[in-house]
Amino acid sequence: MSKLDTSSINTARELKLIDAADLLLEARSIAAFVHSIGIDSREIQLNEDQTSGFCIVMRDMMDRIQKSEELIGGAIDSLNDGREGE
Repeated sequence: MSKLDTSSINTARELKLIDAADLLLEARSIAAFVHSIGIDSREIQLNEDQTSGFCIVMRDMMDRIQKSEELIGGAIDSLNDGREGE
């Protein structure tokens, strides 16, 4: 996964949005991989270790999405604060 070029980024709000975009891209990639496992298969059977690993991967994906939501919320708050100061 490639990160965006941040050489021209100079505000905390922009960095939060880039971090959120990176996290969402990573979560989407995880979801695409998991989805590809089930294509052309009616049933997926996992052993105990695989089930545990699957749950860990899903928790990681959920954490990435939650973190991106927090970053986006922080960027929106920053944007709103900037508008109030005008």
